[in-house]
Amino acid sequence: MTSKCSNKDKSREDKDQEKKDNQPQKKVVSVNSLESPEKRQKVIEIKDSEVVEVWVVADPVLQFLEKLSPEERNCQIFTIEEEGEKEERVAPDIAHLRVVPAVINSVGKEEVLLDSGSQIISMTKKVAAANKVSWDPSLRIQMQSANRLLSRTCGLARNVPFTLRGVTVLLQIHVMDVAPYTVLLGWPFDTITESRIVNDKKGNQTMCITCLNTRAKVAIPIYKRGELPWKVENLANFW
Repeated sequence: MTSKCSNKDKSREDKDQEKKDNQPQKKVVSVNSLESPEKRQKVIEIKDSEVVEVWVVADPVLQFLEKLSPEERNCQIFTIEEEGEKEERVAPDIAHLRVVPAVINSVGKEEVLLDSGSQIISMTKKVAAANKVSWDPSLRIQMQSANRLLSRTCGLARNVPFTLRGVTVLLQIHVMDVAPYTVLLGWPFDTITESRIVNDKKGNQTMCITCLNTRAKVAIPIYKRGELPWKVENLANFW
């Protein structure tokens, strides 16, 4: 009797182990290793029923996931670290990063953080709700921070209009439950606007972006966090 029970237990263990072996393994992927996002033109209707042609930039993470099976997608963990980095480190300090003003979804003005080192664009759920930005909750991804903590995003907001000094682009936004910023503009924004930073002798910085429809260039002053003009005084014609 004992032998039969033992054999059954062993058989059950073997089946459980085989089931585990057949399951896709978790894989950590560096977002910095992903392919550059694609960009294309799109006709949209914005505020006051105005129809315009704008450029859309894809999301590198979504581009990557679309090439995988549903089972494989659920096993991906994305990290900001470079591939091969093993040592634990603290989260990067964002205090030195600079900001520019932007109108989101033709609704509200926000302070947006510039970070060319990020391969994704993200914003907090609070800011998304305030600017009437909806998102797809089925497109949540697992993110691993620099200190190895795992968290899931709320979802992906598709084709969100961002307007900077008259230049409008459509961006794919990862919505975060909480973050140490309101909006973070990463590499996809640089790709679609062909942005570059110019420094003058006095230490001031300006971001130059290009409208891909007209090839017109726009220069936007860059500020320290919390020092945008509308935050320190009421400038009626700032926009």
